[in-house]
Amino acid sequence: MTPLGWTVLCGCLSSVMALAFKGLRRSGAGVRHCYLFLGVVGSVLGWALLLAQRERVDGASALYGAVVGLLFIPGSALAFASLREVPISVTWTSLALGVVVPVAVGLVALGETMSGLKAGGFALSLVTIGLFGLGLRGRSGAGHVQLSGRGALMCLGMLVLNGLSMLVYKLRDHALGSAHQGACVAALYSVVCAVALVWLAVARPRTRVLPAMAWPGLVFGASSVFAVTAILRAQVLPSYVVFPIANGVQVLAVPVVAYFMFGERLRWPSVVGLGTGLASMVMLGWGSQ
Repeated sequence: MTPLGWTVLCGCLSSVMALAFKGLRRSGAGVRHCYLFLGVVGSVLGWALLLAQRERVDGASALYGAVVGLLFIPGSALAFASLREVPISVTWTSLALGVVVPVAVGLVALGETMSGLKAGGFALSLVTIGLFGLGLRGRSGAGHVQLSGRGALMCLGMLVLNGLSMLVYKLRDHALGSAHQGACVAALYSVVCAVALVWLAVARPRTRVLPAMAWPGLVFGASSVFAVTAILRAQVLPSYVVFPIANGVQVLAVPVVAYFMFGERLRWPSVVGLGTGLASMVMLGWGSQ
């Protein structure tokens, strides 16, 4: 498959991951179940891919993967909690807007230069956040939800944590190139698995895995692993191509499918916010070339 194909596939798999994440939440699962499914399924598939590729475990790449895993833990907790107040399309777009973090760090610490596209992308990201806030205010009935200050902080926290994960991927690519991708994936999910098993041991009496959680949990874990694998294989392309395309597929696909699967309705400011968010990601990506 071509690198562009891997990029589009990552966006599709991430969309499946988002919908399974929502389904897992609706099945009555808590964040412990999220870690359990993601950690166990992810580490099994991650190590299987590592062995299938006959790739040796590289310490440096594994360290980058472990850092991403540590960032994922609080990020997924915020995302899971936010689904009580925020539609999955807004949650996932907030995660995708994390691309502002590696761009900002590149400007401040890596000697990258500001351009008109970058400035416009930053401005549109702020507009997007404001539109989401407007779109989630008001009545909470008829499929709509109401955004509280707590919900807004959760969205901001998700943006920052996912952006830091993108920054780690960016630093890894600068340091190691395309080598030892399997070690990165295996380490990422092994960290999540370790946290899940420790939490399960501590909270075992309160952690019951119901049959309704099985399918969304398994799909969530598997799609996450293959999405990460796809984005790493796509990294032979510049990041200003990979992230806008992969995130753009999610921004376009998740709201449409969530409407039919879960009956989620967005008010017009949030719909406009999806468009400005997509434009922001494209501008930030292309402005980084």
